[in-house]
Amino acid sequence: MDANITPIQGFLQQAMMPLIGNSVSETIPPMNSREIISANINRLMKAHGITDHKRLAALAMVGHSTVHRMRNEEVSSSVDILAKIAAVFGLQAWQMLVPDMDPNNKPELAEPTGVGYQRVTTIYKALDDDGRAFLDNSATAAWAVYQQRMKERAEGKDVERMEEDE
Repeated sequence: MDANITPIQGFLQQAMMPLIGNSVSETIPPMNSREIISANINRLMKAHGITDHKRLAALAMVGHSTVHRMRNEEVSSSVDILAKIAAVFGLQAWQMLVPDMDPNNKPELAEPTGVGYQRVTTIYKALDDDGRAFLDNSATAAWAVYQQRMKERAEGKDVERMEEDE
């Protein structure tokens, strides 16, 4: 699990699987962020009739050499710079990181749905701080058990116990 997310976030990500919708497939081709950002900037500039990196830089209020280097995959961008460039095109920074983004079909986050998601969010919203802390601690414990079982399953261990639990 990513050290920057809480156990409950990890559980919800794993259990609810919110996906990025429209032009993004479930399998993202291997590309680095510089390639993706460069391709998307160039694609968006063309779609919006912006032919010069200096014009985009002026609209985004960033240095023209920064835009030039981003388009040529020479530098990684800060999130702040990426957000300013994205805003020129009516996007958010995260959308600039979607491979093969179609400027005419901008990526959107799919809304998690289903009875399980609705039940979890309804309960969470109704809890006070102590209840949320309890839920987070419970999720931490459940997440640890889940990870251990998945590890055992991957290693071919304890399959019978897991099948009985299911």
